[in-house]
Amino acid sequence: MLAITPLESARLADAVYGIKSLGKNPSFGSVEKGLVKRVNTGVYKALAENWDFEAATVGHGDSGMFGSENTGFAMVVPGRGVRSGQTAVLFRGTKTANDWGTDFNFIPTGSHLGNVHSGFLRTYKSIQLEGLFTALQGRQNSQLHIIGHSLGGALANLMALDHHKSFNKKPMLYTFGSPRVGLNDFSLSLEHGLGAENIFRVYDVADPVPLVPTFPYIHSAQSVDGIRVGNSGGLINIPSHFMDNYIPKVKAKNNWQTLSNIEFEQFNMRNIDGLLSSASQTVKIPGASIGLWTLGKVLQALIDMAFLLASPASTIVMSVVDHIANMLNHAGRLSRALGNKILKFMEMVFQWMGRKVNSNAIELTTSFLKYIINLLMTPLMLAAKSAMTLLGK
Repeated sequence: MLAITPLESARLADAVYGIKSLGKNPSFGSVEKGLVKRVNTGVYKALAENWDFEAATVGHGDSGMFGSENTGFAMVVPGRGVRSGQTAVLFRGTKTANDWGTDFNFIPTGSHLGNVHSGFLRTYKSIQLEGLFTALQGRQNSQLHIIGHSLGGALANLMALDHHKSFNKKPMLYTFGSPRVGLNDFSLSLEHGLGAENIFRVYDVADPVPLVPTFPYIHSAQSVDGIRVGNSGGLINIPSHFMDNYIPKVKAKNNWQTLSNIEFEQFNMRNIDGLLSSASQTVKIPGASIGLWTLGKVLQALIDMAFLLASPASTIVMSVVDHIANMLNHAGRLSRALGNKILKFMEMVFQWMGRKVNSNAIELTTSFLKYIINLLMTPLMLAAKSAMTLLGK
């Protein structure tokens, strides 16, 4: 079964924002009005050639952690025309990131899907899943496409694995600017269940949201690094997160193979020396998004190696940054070679921040590592939070 094109999937991810203000059991007229308002009449008509919005099922949910407004959050849309016999499930993002308390620093929650971000799981469970699954039950012989942007991408990840476990099917998953959703067990289950070839994770290197939450959360599919679009020479910025940024970039190369040939990269996360070499070039431009992206790769590789050497027990009160700093410091002291790589990484963080520092002044201590990691994470967290808060405004 052929995948939906990059442009069509991006437009569907954008159109679903039009259902946000719909009440329960909306009429087709109100669904159509909402979608047209979001994407304009021409785009809506083009989508309606392949998707029967008149027969769509709309699911409501709570985007907030502390009892926010219940709104239209997802829709099941039967295919028609060339998509006859197929089905799309669409999830929208949210502008209420503030309701998630500690945002992207949540302690993972165990579930039937694995260890996942508790805020994302709470929102997913709040959606009328019974109605969505009922709408899908009569379509189990069709190809299912699950699509979402931002938080909608996180929910699409959860739905894709949930559907696979419930029906033993392999839906196709398309996300744009999605944050990381779960830990290693969830990521591997999703990749093994769907197959890496059925996961289309599109991200812009200047978009801060795909870079969070940080360790121990991880994207799926792990075997490849996703489909990167856009100019990597700019700074991390909030507008890069919006669908207005993604749509023209996938439209320019409206073919997954074309996008993949240019942007699809596979990383050996153990190749720390190679990543450090790449980072030494990208950090020369202070604040550049490609520098932050590369430093993130280095940090993940260092964490992976440190975990193999020494994974000190953490407590529930230990923050993510505390745990990373503690583990890297412990492992760096066990292995002089790894310790030197960690020191080099710390020096590069200063360079990316535009700060001059004497390498002899950098110490491999837990407190210094916490300081360095916070230098790297704080602007990223703030940008990601702002980007998600501004969605829909």
